[in-house]
Amino acid sequence: MNREMKFGQLLAVARVIGERVFEEGKPTISEINWKKYSQEPMKVFTKIHTELMEYSHKFGETESQLMGLFDEILSEMSASEFNDKPLGREYLIGYYKQGNELNNIISVQEAADMWGLSPDHVKKLCRDGNVQAKKIGKTWAVLKNQENPKQRGRRKMTNFKTVGTWWADKDIELVEIDGKVYALNGWNGEKHTDCWECVGEDKMEASEERYEITPITEEVEGEFETVGYEVI
Repeated sequence: MNREMKFGQLLAVARVIGERVFEEGKPTISEINWKKYSQEPMKVFTKIHTELMEYSHKFGETESQLMGLFDEILSEMSASEFNDKPLGREYLIGYYKQGNELNNIISVQEAADMWGLSPDHVKKLCRDGNVQAKKIGKTWAVLKNQENPKQRGRRKMTNFKTVGTWWADKDIELVEIDGKVYALNGWNGEKHTDCWECVGEDKMEASEERYEITPITEEVEGEFETVGYEVI
């Protein structure tokens, strides 16, 4: 990626951060700095960065992710690129391309709230590649416009039934999900965190692999009913 594209990306990231933390009615970063930025990109970016840091007390997870994106872009720039040589029009491509991408990402917490899952569950989905996400620094940026994994699991896990209890502990319920029998163990109020598949000829042996199994519920006539399970 060339110098113009990188400076365009930096401006797009700065604009999004500014929109999230500036007071209502304050002009956007791009509105204030558009013309000057193309003429003196290093000087203007340094000024923009300083101004954004004055609002650091308003930074949440998403804003911290975006600041981390600054670091990623800058780390790809050489000392000979980060200067005040005027930018060619190609920087606009970097600006609009990066801006479009940023408009479609949300934080782990925002994804968790939108999907009705815990933040830890969303992080695991990101790590395992089960949702579209990008790691920025130590945190995940999640693509906003994608299928709710809970809905995906609901369609996938429609074939289930309760088949009894575990022979060594009658408090552990056994559920058959898509033809496999699982022992539901380790309930934490949201999901079963220490489950195993029942294997062997009589289904009386526990698999070595452990699973997290989350019940999927729907409200029916004012009451919540389990309509499926998501196995991870």
